[in-house]
Amino acid sequence: MVRRDLRSKEGGHSWTVIPAPQGYGRGALEWARSQLGAKFDRLDFLIIVIDRIFRPLKIHYEPLGKYSCAEFVARAFREAGVVLFPELQDADVEPADFATFLPPAKK
Repeated sequence: MVRRDLRSKEGGHSWTVIPAPQGYGRGALEWARSQLGAKFDRLDFLIIVIDRIFRPLKIHYEPLGKYSCAEFVARAFREAGVVLFPELQDADVEPADFATFLPPAKK
């Protein structure tokens, strides 16, 4: 894992910050910091795409010692004491799953 400050628009990206569940952000951040240097799972991106195309297959892919970005966040909060997605294993969490935490769109 590498550490990046997402408060800047490095590379022209924009970010939506989803509030951490009350009281769990600090613990999740501490666990995340303890994982600096862990390997990013590049193959998981392909697995996510295949899973989205062939939904009925329900592919479960979980390599040891590597994380996808969404899995990493879900695992950090689990380690802090809160399960963000009780219906999913951390390895099955995808970035789009976090949309459930966004506030309703203003009209």
